[in-house]
Amino acid sequence: MNKLETQAREELEYAREHDYVWYFDMLMEQAGCSENPEEEILKVYDEHWQKTKEAIKKDYFSETADGFLAKPSPFYMMSLRDGYEMLYVNIIGDIDMELQNARRYDDRAAFARDCLEVFDLEEMGPNYTLMNTQLAIGEALSDGGHIAESDEYYEKLLAENPGNGYMIANYVLTMKLRGEKERAREYLEKYISPDMEPTEENEMLFERAIELYEETGDTELVKKYTRLQDEIHSCQKESAYHGIPGAFSSRLPSELRSMRCQTP
Repeated sequence: MNKLETQAREELEYAREHDYVWYFDMLMEQAGCSENPEEEILKVYDEHWQKTKEAIKKDYFSETADGFLAKPSPFYMMSLRDGYEMLYVNIIGDIDMELQNARRYDDRAAFARDCLEVFDLEEMGPNYTLMNTQLAIGEALSDGGHIAESDEYYEKLLAENPGNGYMIANYVLTMKLRGEKERAREYLEKYISPDMEPTEENEMLFERAIELYEETGDTELVKKYTRLQDEIHSCQKESAYHGIPGAFSSRLPSELRSMRCQTP
């Protein structure tokens, strides 16, 4: 065992005893770089997440000067010792993706609720991580067969975020994946029209419209919404915009996970 390996083992043992949140971060990094990351990530999650969640509340929650509870941000977390950077935003995405792929829908919904409970998911600009975490609950309830509960959840979420095109588009997609294509189309048409402004807020609504109208063979509407979407993409290129992340996507695809595991 070389010096670096010895140091890594010592840090792991220290974290297990004194900073379980850091310990979980190191276990997840090892799992993501293993030969079977999908299996290992879920194993670490099953064995250690509940204790980690409690450790976050115990060791990483704080109180502001005016008496409000401050939760840690998964974008900017540091270990208690030495200020080691922990990329919990990646951990959240990896766990969510593997729970979805394993069809553990009830666990996926529970994990998303946990994330809303213990993390401050607000970020500069559009809050896609927060929205994706909220939407993951509706998706997972639907995928798990809890259709009425999923609809009730989406309706409450959309009432709290009126006119949010990103969330509306997600609900439409969830209906479509259930096979409720006519209902999805009728719901979408409450919020879109061919003379809408081509803004980033409407981009995913146009995406859903194109998908649904392609399936119904309405080529004129496909052309109109494709043209609106192209206008958005043209503006995004000019502003060096890098695009909307995918569902619950702090998640990283497996090829990007592999890049994290590469050593210089």
